[in-house]
Amino acid sequence: MNNSKDPLVSIIVPSYNSEEYISKCIDSLLKQSFTNFEIIAIDDGSQDDTFNKLKNYSKKDSRIKCVREKNSGRSVARNNGLSKSSGKYVTFVDSDDYVSSEYLAHLIDGITSNTEIAMIDIIPVNDEGMILNNRKHYASNISISRCKESIRRVLHQKPDNEICGKLFKRELFENLEFPIGKIYEDLYMTFALMCKAKKISFVDSPDYFYVQRSNNTMNSDFNKKNMDILEMGEKARKTILCKYPELENDVSSKLFAAYSNVWMKINKDKYEREYGLLWSEIKKNRSKILFTKIENRNVLFGVYASLLGTDIYRNIYKIVRKR
Repeated sequence: MNNSKDPLVSIIVPSYNSEEYISKCIDSLLKQSFTNFEIIAIDDGSQDDTFNKLKNYSKKDSRIKCVREKNSGRSVARNNGLSKSSGKYVTFVDSDDYVSSEYLAHLIDGITSNTEIAMIDIIPVNDEGMILNNRKHYASNISISRCKESIRRVLHQKPDNEICGKLFKRELFENLEFPIGKIYEDLYMTFALMCKAKKISFVDSPDYFYVQRSNNTMNSDFNKKNMDILEMGEKARKTILCKYPELENDVSSKLFAAYSNVWMKINKDKYEREYGLLWSEIKKNRSKILFTKIENRNVLFGVYASLLGTDIYRNIYKIVRKR
């Protein structure tokens, strides 16, 4: 429950051709135990019934603002959602994901502990809602770290750098916007926001459910647009190291993993140039961390597996991913 003194939270939901799952997303938001929120639903030029479904929700609940725009990409939708929102705090939920009824309550508990950002774990699930990781215990406690230590933690995926599953003070977005026309924008944007914060809280609670569909950015087949990972990765590197140069090895660990994930999707015969370019960047980042302490076990394994050559590395990666 909440009272009249509770701060307003803006929930920004960009959507595109989401008619099959937008209802589950919005329904989960409307079931929040913390009720002082607004939903800014941005339809990014959908060609299906997404906008009509959002419009019907907005007629039933005044907290929902429904906006239709021409198709310009997720970054534009998020930027426009920010400009149309008025909450003291901001969170992002993708239209094909959903959250627990305590999602906002737990994030509010975290951010009101004298911090500017609160984060929770993002739980990967399949289309049927089956959890895809093997973690079963959550302590529901709140830990607080200063900016540098928090960035190091996220660089090692504890939690990962997705913009979703996090609550931000609105002022952090001043003079900052999502890169337009890019994918993997979260790789840069989350760290840019973190660099502007002094303290960040981590809430150990499973409240955001990321649905891994075959057509999302992480699971879809490779195309040249995926090479945005290099630009976003280097923007993240410069942003972090400008403030904390001592985190260079941590950044290289993160980029080794991020670039490897994209490289693994490439058909070498079809995209020979992109294959070689990404492999070169993987080796550059590997060289910086090869003889250092690597905190992420998957990265540690990947670094030494990659020394065996491209074919062996790709085969081992596929085996590990299936486990």
